[in-house]
Amino acid sequence: MFVNEEAIPKGAAEPNASIQPGKPLPDGTLIVMETWYSPENLGTVFVKQKQNGEWQYGSFSPDRPNYQMRFSGSCHSCHAPFPETDFTLTKPLLEAALQTRQVQTAYCDRAGRTPCDPQAYISSAEL
Repeated sequence: MFVNEEAIPKGAAEPNASIQPGKPLPDGTLIVMETWYSPENLGTVFVKQKQNGEWQYGSFSPDRPNYQMRFSGSCHSCHAPFPETDFTLTKPLLEAALQTRQVQTAYCDRAGRTPCDPQAYISSAEL
């Protein structure tokens, strides 16, 4: 998972313009998540950007390289049960990475675009 540099906290100067633990992600946050399934099943790159308080989604894979960013009901339906993490299942991992400045990993054994239970996205340091 990658996040745009503008969303990463740099200090107390602009706390509302950067990612803060327990707070919604700021407008302009861009998250790119690369997934890998297996050599036989190509992975997918998911893109998510917050604009005017709403998330827009996009995705592509090597066999479908074109995509458009838009509000997608089908994408949002998977994220909708997670308002406490601003509809971002991996937000706990992102917060842990920013706090520790260490790479975080998650393993989800579900195929395709089916998200795992939220516990899969909690840093092992938080358990």
